Amino acid sequence: FGQGVRAARSAYDEITVVGEASSGEEALVWMDAAPPNKEPNAVLVDLNLPGMNGLELTRQLRLQYPGAGIVVLSIYESDDQAFNALRAGASAYRSKEVNPKELADVLRRVARGEYVINDVVLDEPKVASRVLSQFRSLPQDVAALPESDFPLFTPLSDREIEVLERIAAG
Repeated sequence: FGQGVRAARSAYDEITVVGEASSGEEALVWMDAAPPNKEPNAVLVDLNLPGMNGLELTRQLRLQYPGAGIVVLSIYESDDQAFNALRAGASAYRSKEVNPKELADVLRRVARGEYVINDVVLDEPKVASRVLSQFRSLPQDVAALPESDFPLFTPLSDREIEVLERIAAG
């Protein structure tokens, strides 16, 4: 899969691969050693990594490198996996069957700070319902939470909640 991503990347000059890791632990070591101007602005994370799994790596990356967009990749399209990836701090969730053009678009978007969950939410109303309940359960004043309880995602605006309610309703 990694070779396929590298080959597909060659068609997109604005996307540069700055590093690769074969485990979550190796990825964190690499990120810690990267000079500040060489930290990636988008990271692809395989959900099924050896050792530290992709969700735990996503949590760690989100906490240590909040500016990096994280795209979680999985073999399966699963609403549970999508929900857990988003809850862990992923900016996007995709199946490994994603085509190169779409993956490049997702990488560009998460690098700009966008969350690319629309098609997951639109295709899976159960995910929308779960995301909505998670956001509703957040206290209004997130800044008042102890740091250990601070959510990895920020509360939605009233309009975003309204849109998510409609999606959850199908």
